[in-house]
Formats: sequence, C-alpha cells, structure tokens
Amino acid sequence: MLANAIKEGAAQTGENIASSAGAYGQHTAIMDQYDVIVLAPQVRTYYNDMKADTDRLGIKLLAPRGKEYIDLTRDPAGAIKWLRENLD
Repeated sequence: MLANAIKEGAAQTGENIASSAGAYGQHTAIMDQYDVIVLAPQVRTYYNDMKADTDRLGIKLLAPRGKEYIDLTRDPAGAIKWLRENLD
C-alpha cells in the first residue's frame, strides 16, 4: 500500500510527512487534514468526484496509474521523491 511506503520513505529520508489510508466514502471526514490526496488505481473511477472535493478545499489530488502505483509501493524513498515532484 502506498500510504505505508510513504511513511517508510519519510522515515528513511527524514521528511516530515504524515500518511494514512482510508476507504472511499470516509474521505470527506478527513480530507481537510491533508495537503494532498493520492488515489489508488482501484478507486480512480471516482477521480472527478474527488477532484471537485479537493479543489473546493484547496487540496492537491494525485492519481498514479497501475504499474506506477505498484512501483511506488515497492520503493519508499522513490515514493517520497515522486510525491515531492508532483507537489512542486
């Protein structure tokens, strides 16, 4: 899971990044606590709905595709690098 890779990568690189995973539908209760939301490929079909919510709250929405997502879950430091590159 990408949230775990981001946590691990943050610990490895000394980045101050908090990461957690949640189910679609529960997101509205916690979205305002984050600067960025990363959608897993299996919920990409909800991208437009999520985009409306994140835009309203001023939150960045990222949605890596299948292989990219899997690669990021296997490379914690790479996940942090990817996250930083997509936030700039």
